[in-house]
Amino acid sequence: MISALPLLVVASLVQTAKKSEVRLVDLTPVTQIAQSTVFQLSREFSIGGIVLAEGIQLLPQGDGPERTGRLVYSVPKGSEFFKGKFGIADSDAGHTGESKLQIVLDGETAQELSASTGDKPTDFQVTVKDSKSIMLVFKGTSAIADAVFTPETETAKPTPKQPQPAEPVETPKQAPGELVRMNLTAPQNGEVAKNDVTFKWDPVDGAISYGVEIVMITNANPKKIPSRFMRAFSASGESFEWNFSDDVLSGEYQVSVIAFGKNGVLSKFSNSRRFKVTRK
Repeated sequence: MISALPLLVVASLVQTAKKSEVRLVDLTPVTQIAQSTVFQLSREFSIGGIVLAEGIQLLPQGDGPERTGRLVYSVPKGSEFFKGKFGIADSDAGHTGESKLQIVLDGETAQELSASTGDKPTDFQVTVKDSKSIMLVFKGTSAIADAVFTPETETAKPTPKQPQPAEPVETPKQAPGELVRMNLTAPQNGEVAKNDVTFKWDPVDGAISYGVEIVMITNANPKKIPSRFMRAFSASGESFEWNFSDDVLSGEYQVSVIAFGKNGVLSKFSNSRRFKVTRK
């Protein structure tokens, strides 16, 4: 089984979802199977020209004729609906044919969707209130995005009427802070490292620390299934040196950075850079 998608996302540092919702990318699948494919967590990718915040892509891997994948999750307690978007990412424009997604609740098919290259994302929503498990069956290169479990709706209780002041005082509204974009400048794409690698980025005003996300994309050992994992680091300044420990394997990695201020997140994740690790 792919050790991918424990999705110990550094996004746990970046809690963008409402507290009452549970994002699919924050959950660890109970079962994960991929045939001639690999699951990959993606941020800010597009489907049919529509930019999406986050999602899980099923990407080609190897030369197998049939590309399928399955993810099985326990339905979070208190959830009423599971909703999101499905389609083929624009970055997979080379994919031909139709891709499909089957949503299965407790062994029964709840909804089936299909998509073709260039189509806008298809919205879906299924009721999961009385279900214990959900299985997502992917067929063909495809992606699921902005997927969340929403809570049961509660009947609103009447709010006691508050006495009105004689002269209401206007309180100025504070505009929410806009997340800036970061710029990662090192390492160079394709750079080869043996014992350590240094990440560098442009500073962000007001930042007191930075989170560095490192993702293993491929494994150099052909006998092992390609895997994906994430590590989080807190770094001050505008650079961070990663010294490899014994458990760091040879292979291709991807890195991106995010900035934090006194009151939370200041930036979106930066552009990413890919580099190779060659261990003796």
